[in-house]
Amino acid sequence: MTIIFSLTTLFLLVPLIKKVMAKYMKNIQFSKESNPILSIITVNYNSGDGLVKTVDSISEFLGQLNIQLILVDGLSSDGSLLRLGSSIDLFSVVISEKDRGIYDAMNKGVKHATGDWVWFLNSGDVALESSKLITRYLVSEREKYNFLYCNFSTDLGRVVEQNLTLKELFRGMINHQTIFYKRELLDYFDPSYGLGADFAHLLRHYKDINHKKINIPVVQYDLNGKSSSFNRVTRAKAWYQRFRAFKNSSLRLDYKIFGMFLSMGICIFKYFFPKFSSRTMRLISYK
Repeated sequence: MTIIFSLTTLFLLVPLIKKVMAKYMKNIQFSKESNPILSIITVNYNSGDGLVKTVDSISEFLGQLNIQLILVDGLSSDGSLLRLGSSIDLFSVVISEKDRGIYDAMNKGVKHATGDWVWFLNSGDVALESSKLITRYLVSEREKYNFLYCNFSTDLGRVVEQNLTLKELFRGMINHQTIFYKRELLDYFDPSYGLGADFAHLLRHYKDINHKKINIPVVQYDLNGKSSSFNRVTRAKAWYQRFRAFKNSSLRLDYKIFGMFLSMGICIFKYFFPKFSSRTMRLISYK
């Protein structure tokens, strides 16, 4: 009898328990206040000093909006994570494992991003004081646009203007550190494009992008190490990847063909003259 009574009581209580738990879980999981407006993804590999500098600049944001911080470290051997000290507690997600390059690491961060917007601010890059102005646009423009972009400053203090037009895209990619992506626009970056994976992603989704420029510099872009990449192989390879990106883009056929021919021509030219008319080289040498 005792067993039958216990089973009957449990049978009667289960629906009530389910109802209470469902109400509780609804309040926890779907509360608007619990959903971050912005996910900031920082990728790092053996750049402890740069990581500390980046995190210090990000911390200025935390009191303004509900922000999710994600750190993706490529299993650094320089003690990068230890150098953060207590600042590592600012991150809601910390991943430290080997990856296949920066865009593979960025993909890992995207999988954990729950914000309405996603901003990639990698180790060594600094969020400028003026970047705080972007926060109001993340709220006011989230129903109208899925792609906001800004200008950037070099570590030498020069503000670089950017414009997202086809004419500019034929010349190259705008800096991804200045882009605020709506989360649904980000599926994945294809690492097979090397350092051109962000460019390939933009061209693949060009028809889906509804963009707006916010005419302020938001980040100080770290140029350290860029000059070492100026050899004929790396520059030619970069333009070959742009050729592939145009080939697989969502652009109109005539723009696609023009971009392919232009990129292949510059690819061949860059093999023989890798430093000629290079924007990054001009930024490095600017004084």
